Amino acid sequence: MIATTFRYILRYLSLYLWGCNCKVALTLCALLSLAVQDAAVAQTNCPPGLVHHFGLDEKVAGAYTDYVSGASATCTACPAPTVSRYGGGQRFSGSNNGIQFSEVGNFQWGPHDSFTLEVWVQVNRKSANQVIVGRKSSDGLSAWWLGVNPEGYAVFDMQDNYGEPHTMTDYLKAVNLFDGKWHHLVVVREGAPQITKLYVDGFRVDDRRTEVRQYRGSMESSSPVTIGYIDIDSKYFLDGTIDELLVYNTNLSEQQARDRYNLGAGSYCGPEDVRPEIISTPITYGTVGQQYRYDVNAVGKPAPRYILLVSPPGMTIDAGTGLISWVPSAAGSFGVEVKATNSLGESTPQRFQIEVRPATEEPNGMLHHWMLNENGGPNYRDVYTPIDAVAKERSRPAAVKGAVEGGQRFNGRDTGLDVIGSPNFDWKAKETFTIELWLRTDTKDGSSEAQNQVLLGRHATDSPSQWWLGLDKDRRAAFYLPDIEFKGILVGSSGPKLNDGGWHQLVAVRDGGSGALRLYVDGEQVAAGNFAHSFGFSSRSPVTMGYFNASMLNSYHFEGDLDEVKLFGRALSSEEIRERFVDVYNNLTEIVGFKGRYVEGETFNQKTVVLDWRTLYELETNYFDVERSEDGENFTAIGQVKASGTTTTAIDYTFTDDAPLKEQGYYRLRLVRLDGTSSYSNVILVQDRSPSASSFRIYPNPAAVGDEVTLEVANLKENEEVTFMITDGAGRQVMSQQVQTDAFGELRLTLPVGGNLKPGIYNLTVAGSNKTLNRKLVIAR
Repeated sequence: MIATTFRYILRYLSLYLWGCNCKVALTLCALLSLAVQDAAVAQTNCPPGLVHHFGLDEKVAGAYTDYVSGASATCTACPAPTVSRYGGGQRFSGSNNGIQFSEVGNFQWGPHDSFTLEVWVQVNRKSANQVIVGRKSSDGLSAWWLGVNPEGYAVFDMQDNYGEPHTMTDYLKAVNLFDGKWHHLVVVREGAPQITKLYVDGFRVDDRRTEVRQYRGSMESSSPVTIGYIDIDSKYFLDGTIDELLVYNTNLSEQQARDRYNLGAGSYCGPEDVRPEIISTPITYGTVGQQYRYDVNAVGKPAPRYILLVSPPGMTIDAGTGLISWVPSAAGSFGVEVKATNSLGESTPQRFQIEVRPATEEPNGMLHHWMLNENGGPNYRDVYTPIDAVAKERSRPAAVKGAVEGGQRFNGRDTGLDVIGSPNFDWKAKETFTIELWLRTDTKDGSSEAQNQVLLGRHATDSPSQWWLGLDKDRRAAFYLPDIEFKGILVGSSGPKLNDGGWHQLVAVRDGGSGALRLYVDGEQVAAGNFAHSFGFSSRSPVTMGYFNASMLNSYHFEGDLDEVKLFGRALSSEEIRERFVDVYNNLTEIVGFKGRYVEGETFNQKTVVLDWRTLYELETNYFDVERSEDGENFTAIGQVKASGTTTTAIDYTFTDDAPLKEQGYYRLRLVRLDGTSSYSNVILVQDRSPSASSFRIYPNPAAVGDEVTLEVANLKENEEVTFMITDGAGRQVMSQQVQTDAFGELRLTLPVGGNLKPGIYNLTVAGSNKTLNRKLVIAR
């Protein structure tokens, strides 16, 4: 109203002083002109190109000042002033009331003109189409309006003076406006390519290029722009509240449209001071030893300051940004209370509980860890958060043996997992992170071989961002990282092919400070690049595993096995990545098919034992020690076999024991690596199955007090009375009795553990007329 008053004063004073060369009069005119200009641009920090800004802060109905031009919009049946998102707003009843603005010079859009409309709105109820702002030409065919359809989704409709229509809506159905909450709507028109974009709460929900039906005419008209309705038929009145209506003569960028929303806090540039209100959703989970972060956001002018009222020990908050940081030291439930304050007052405190899970073995900085060891869906658990990966029944991968415990097999056609609602993938422009996973795939013919395959990625439906980590068509690792403005680079398509049937570690590192991207395969860097992003990567679209949610026709499905998908909130060093690879790969070195047999030697009555085994993976292996034992407890090295070094292919080995124990012996393998570390195979019992050989089995061994031990002896004399004796470690006799073999020369006894058999090591002996057999029995504590 101040700007309007000054405008009228200046107009009449100019007429009165017309033709006057009086220096005083000219000075007065200049001062009054500056006063109008000052009143018109009372807002600050608005984006460039702003031509109209209706704050709708008026407390009295009747006239509504445009902060940019100083002109007023008017009404006959007026909305009601109300408390709103930023200071005041105007409440429309859904019938009869509305606002008209006749200064339409900045709304005379041609087919190739660019513009942006922005508004905050709160819709109260469902009805027919409801118009927030629009114009129906009374002197032509043109019409346009921004509003809400009967289903509750945002709509922008525009028709030129030839009657060519162009309608957009929230086809993603991302945000329903019939929830009684405040929502931010933006329409961006890029005139040259004739592209129109619709944003709801900072995210693009529709974009259209008018290529097939180009606008031939303009949207020009002398009719007023209307707020809260449009002058068509039943007028489509809005039932809700409008605040902060802005118009630009340029197209806002993707980032500018998001900044105007700013996670609900907005980027308010009006003249009104606003009391703070916290509008962000708290993070309510954490893990012992891992970084907890929650960025509190509040509306308010002047900019709010943030204060922790209640917090666990060690929790801090940045008073200027609202970022809460904490590393929990104990599991449990912890209460937090935070508020925002500025010169107008303070917000209602936000209170919430953080549920902290016990620590894991991972280093600090872990944000997500999907082990993928489930036997089936629909949920695939995240160790650190409640945000599980999910899949519908027809999309679920198949459980397989993984690199670490279980993994999941994706079929390359229609399987995949979705991670919905994680804030940890909404990276800022200069954010640092690391992705690590393990994969295994084979060379196969088929359509999937001719295209990229995505292991982890996000195809955003609400921005141009479509980052992914996966394999190119030659099956080499690649990492592509475009932001919401579709700016970024691909690193990779180099290094080894990963379709050899072996497990491989794949790591992508992004250093936000320097813009460096690094890609690692099996602990070694295979590619690097650098790109300084100015924009972020946030989206409402899910992050996907095993496919890319691009389209039904081409979703870049992965064909192979996936395991241990992890996200870190920091950059892992090259040394850490190498160590993590070695730790898992050492455990991947499987010794399979380990078996042995007695065979006849070259000399009469001489036998040997031939041992065979196979390895599936080897990493810097040196040699195998072959060890033998009489009792299965005490082993002695009897030979050595050279290992293959590093390989992902299956390797077969053999060893011959030229002087084996008579009748039976226990064997195991000790794998020694180049760095001196070692690991053991399972223990096998090799028995002579010839007619002259006897066997002596004891199980379970070791045993515990309360168990029942079974003894089985074969190939003794038939129906013979033999002596069964037990002695302790000091050679003292604990038990002795006479027992008889059966008609097949076999003996079977059961022995309860307890009484005289205390925890310790015992020697069990079976003595017959032609042979004596001994075995050790261990009774554990």
